[in-house]
Amino acid sequence: MQKPFYLAGVLVVLSVAGLGCNPFASVSQKVTDNAVEQAIKARTGIDVNVNGSGSLSSDFPTDVPRYPGATYVSSMVQAKIAIANFTTKDDAQKVSDYYDAQLKAAGFTGDLTEVMNGTVKLYHKDNISITVSAFTKEDGSLTSVSLQRVEKDDNQN
Repeated sequence: MQKPFYLAGVLVVLSVAGLGCNPFASVSQKVTDNAVEQAIKARTGIDVNVNGSGSLSSDFPTDVPRYPGATYVSSMVQAKIAIANFTTKDDAQKVSDYYDAQLKAAGFTGDLTEVMNGTVKLYHKDNISITVSAFTKEDGSLTSVSLQRVEKDDNQN
């Protein structure tokens, strides 16, 4: 169970650091992105995308709404855990409101925690939990968002 949490930490750090989020990245940045992807795969055996191409992994669960205009920085799917990180110019509250409306319309319930410069909200439906964390830079120029979806086995609480 250590691998998903290790990988989640790496992907969150990459999101906050903005690694690969510039679509006009230099060749050296693309080489770095590839090296990071390969290092994660070598360490965990999991394929990840950290290239900031603006696309989300094709096997990412469809019950997690896609944020309009997002630039995806990284994503990964392994077994019953999926993680995606993206940036947007919208503020954290707008992102939180979007996910709140979309997920509640799909039957999820949620608990909101507001923190300095952002929000964290955990949603539940049946055996699925989705966490949405959104933090806006102090200057308001960019918001980093992390989505985590975990599907519990039927015998887990």
